[in-house]
Amino acid sequence: YTMFDEVIGADGLAAVRACVVPGPGRAGQNSAEDSAADPFAGLSDSFLYVPRADLLRRIVECWASAYNPEAVLYRLRRGADPDAARVAVGVQQMVLGASSFVAFTRDPRDGADRVVVAAAYGIGEGVVQERADIDHYFTERATGVVRSEIAVKRRMIGAPAVTKSGSPAVLAEPTEREVPAESAEPPVLSDSALARVVETGCRIEEHFGRPQDIEGAFTADGELWIVQSRPLADLPEQVVWSNHNITESYPGVSCALTYSLARDFYKTIFTDLYRRMGVPEARLRENAHHLERMVGLREGRIYYRLDAWYALHGLLPEFEFIRGWWEHSMGLRPEPGMDTSPGWRRRALRTAPGTLRRSTRHFRQVRGFLAWWDRTAAEAGDLESLDAQALIAFYRGLWAEVGAQWGVTLTNTVLGILPAAAYEGLLRRWTGARHRAIFGALLAGGPENRTLAGVRAALELSDLISALPEARDRILSATTAAEDAAVWREIVEGEYGPEIADAAVRQLRVYGDRAVGDLKLEQLTPRQRPAMMLDMVRPHLRQGAGAEASRADERKVRADGERELREQCRSPLRRAIIHALASRTRAHVKAREDTRFCRTELFGLSRRVLLRLGVLLAGAGRLDDPRDVLDLTVEEVFGAFDGTLPGSDLRALAALRRADRERWEALPAPAPRLVSLAGRPLDVA
Repeated sequence: YTMFDEVIGADGLAAVRACVVPGPGRAGQNSAEDSAADPFAGLSDSFLYVPRADLLRRIVECWASAYNPEAVLYRLRRGADPDAARVAVGVQQMVLGASSFVAFTRDPRDGADRVVVAAAYGIGEGVVQERADIDHYFTERATGVVRSEIAVKRRMIGAPAVTKSGSPAVLAEPTEREVPAESAEPPVLSDSALARVVETGCRIEEHFGRPQDIEGAFTADGELWIVQSRPLADLPEQVVWSNHNITESYPGVSCALTYSLARDFYKTIFTDLYRRMGVPEARLRENAHHLERMVGLREGRIYYRLDAWYALHGLLPEFEFIRGWWEHSMGLRPEPGMDTSPGWRRRALRTAPGTLRRSTRHFRQVRGFLAWWDRTAAEAGDLESLDAQALIAFYRGLWAEVGAQWGVTLTNTVLGILPAAAYEGLLRRWTGARHRAIFGALLAGGPENRTLAGVRAALELSDLISALPEARDRILSATTAAEDAAVWREIVEGEYGPEIADAAVRQLRVYGDRAVGDLKLEQLTPRQRPAMMLDMVRPHLRQGAGAEASRADERKVRADGERELREQCRSPLRRAIIHALASRTRAHVKAREDTRFCRTELFGLSRRVLLRLGVLLAGAGRLDDPRDVLDLTVEEVFGAFDGTLPGSDLRALAALRRADRERWEALPAPAPRLVSLAGRPLDVA
């Protein structure tokens, strides 16, 4: 009773709540317990408004309720051991709310991503038992938009009166009372109070990692109290979509051709990854539907479908080792139903020798991949001169090889996370608050990757142009696309000297597929509009930055990082370990940037093929304009030539998709995280 008096007060009231837990030594066995999967497993008793004199009696009754007839029958019907359960009893201070609420962090009707709050004046029974007049609030989590259904409130439930003398104490029933007239029409919850409930509910959901059913109250002094929270039962199965991270590659609305190519790309390269990491073919066949839907199109924007990603990555025993790092890099938060798979440590340890072998030969495979790609890109030749049959054969042959080669670009990520995590973790431990600055600084320098080489090539071209004021002024004075085209012709025709002309032609030949959003097929690149190269050199001409200055800056960053490491970490052995991990991480970063550049070239070749097929379709009268091909899928484009296209009216199909795309472009961007319901069409989900 001493703790009761200290926490609740001798004259206070308590809630005595029961929670069924497994019997001794039975955790994880076939024993019913209150849980996320079975939140009502125990059917045990709980008591409200318990005075001090009744505390022990109510605790004993909670314990005994594990074996009431309803609870025993429930466990038998669920196939659980009826003798396996015990009851843990919690004693809480009873909060007598001036207003009370129930908050669902997902809409219990359809699982939508909104917080639903029901609130009434008085104590919680008025809301839970619907004995009071209730206001309802619906807050869209993605946008914060609130829709309210405000009742005229005449009834509320007041706290029961308790007779303090005697044991057991005499407890009256909660009583129905009239709502004061001045409170009948205003909302129970003010905007600020509702915002507090929603924000608190979202934090509770994040803490438990799944949607919650929360009860709470506001006392007369405005204090918010959370009475209980439990998993939201019978929630419809949800599909979570995220475009965090993917918007770097596919910003804004994407056309149908871009989406279909992106979908093929993810399916193709991740299939190769899983094979390389030892996933059996049978498991890949079982998960073929997930490979088909790794990305989806929501309101014209490309999103990751997270259940597919977790299911597929869960095939990798190594995944749980790198899961946190991967989720952070993807901008993801823990999602309900995507928990750690049981036994992953045992499986990961069993496959560790294979992972180590793959790691030792990884960079040799990267070099082989780059050599293969350079040959493939060089042999592509003049695609614009090929007929449709040759274009389609080239495309399909190219992507067949991609399916056997590109997985190495992803194993680079998987194998690179482990040394990077060790590097970052040891730096934090051994250098303290400065570890982030040192982390990046030690990765500077070393052999130049292909992405950086493209930037440096533009700087070198800028250096040549800056040395000739006439050329520099001509480029900076051009303000329209027509003027840019004229300037580019002057450059490549040698009006500013052969050195500048040769450098410009080489820049276009090697880096002509590079542009902002260059994975989107609707995005023109210098390969289609060469004068776009001038946009790459103008900033450097204005700033006066050159290639050698860039290299000097990189060397200085590295030297500063080395100096700070020596100051913060005095142990030569520890510094040697840091340098070894930094070197390994630097090699993985170089491989990542080299292969990303290859990805740009792959999409550049695909763009050339598909746009050329658009020209041929328009020439044959199947499309009104060659760029209407952007509103078809890859298979529809090929089907028009192969005879595998259901229907024949490509014009109408392209027009319909173009109208959708234009409508989506006029709408505000949807939230980065969306939720739909499994098994329902997305336009009504």
